[in-house]
Amino acid sequence: MSQWWCLSAGGVIVVVAVSASAAPHRGKHAHQIDQVRSRPPSRAFQMDALADPAVAPRVTMRSVEVRLLTDAVEFKDIAESWLSSDPFSTSVLAGMLTGILSGARDQPAGTRWIVVLDDADVVGVAMHTPPYHPFLPRLPAAAAAAVAPVLLATGQEFTGVTGEAAAVTAFADSWAARTGGTSSVAMSMRMYRLGMLTPPVGIPGRPRRVKLSDVELVADWFDRFHTEANPHSPAEDATIAATRRIATDQVWMWEREDRPVSLAVGTMPIGGVATIAPVYTPPDYRRCGYGAAVTSQATRACLDAGARHVTLYTDLANPTSNSIYQRIGYLPDHEAQERQLQPSTATASTVGGPPTGMGTVGTHR
Repeated sequence: MSQWWCLSAGGVIVVVAVSASAAPHRGKHAHQIDQVRSRPPSRAFQMDALADPAVAPRVTMRSVEVRLLTDAVEFKDIAESWLSSDPFSTSVLAGMLTGILSGARDQPAGTRWIVVLDDADVVGVAMHTPPYHPFLPRLPAAAAAAVAPVLLATGQEFTGVTGEAAAVTAFADSWAARTGGTSSVAMSMRMYRLGMLTPPVGIPGRPRRVKLSDVELVADWFDRFHTEANPHSPAEDATIAATRRIATDQVWMWEREDRPVSLAVGTMPIGGVATIAPVYTPPDYRRCGYGAAVTSQATRACLDAGARHVTLYTDLANPTSNSIYQRIGYLPDHEAQERQLQPSTATASTVGGPPTGMGTVGTHR
């Protein structure tokens, strides 16, 4: 069965549907896909937004249906065309989806795969994979705003939202309008995508691909990175994350005199896109070029593995990392945010518990 609401959003009637049933089996997908057409972003979005990170999707919205799914295969079938139309802002979502479908990681309990439709056309996608915050790629503002009340209606707790900055702001404003709460920016970020790789020269030491025997050191550095860069965000167990990523991804150390001095992780390509995250250099070894060198090596490994594009996120509060990555060939793609959601006292019991929170910024995916 489905539950239906009619909401007013800026004078536009928004029709919202939330599936209340269990995930359908594979045999039902064909009928659903017949009813749903994936409409790529408008040409203005495809061309302008990727050239200018300040440009938001320009899609005329008539009526919006938000569909929540629990079946990752069904979501992939419906959303694949949309994901491929914007491989950069959707890369975090695509990485989580691929990890689950490949069996490399379990689907978190309470996961909601989100499809936004306008007259049966897919006009956006998003995800909520607890305990992490909802994640929104580039979306039309009306679509991002429509997602918030639907997630609220599920009763699933969330205390923040991450993703492309304009979509996150529209979601947070919609959430605040319905709860009486407020939101604040926990971190302002920028996604970069590789132009022409320009490795640094004259950096002492050499790269080495990490082995499973290095898992304790990698886990320790993952923990240190999270404590330093993302203390307001939830974190996967560092040993589990390190073991999985050594097995499935490109994990590289930079060593000087056989001593590890920096680490960078590159994902295997998904839809031709790989992501660098995290990059960590212990404090005693910073400002020596090791982070740039190991990031360049991880980037090269991603390209050698078949990536057509490589992306990374940075904290805009860290001018050093932003300048370093541009020097080795990365170009700005779009602004991103993590926002914390603070419910009002009157609604705190229904919209979430205590806050849980996203160098390069290491996404949790």
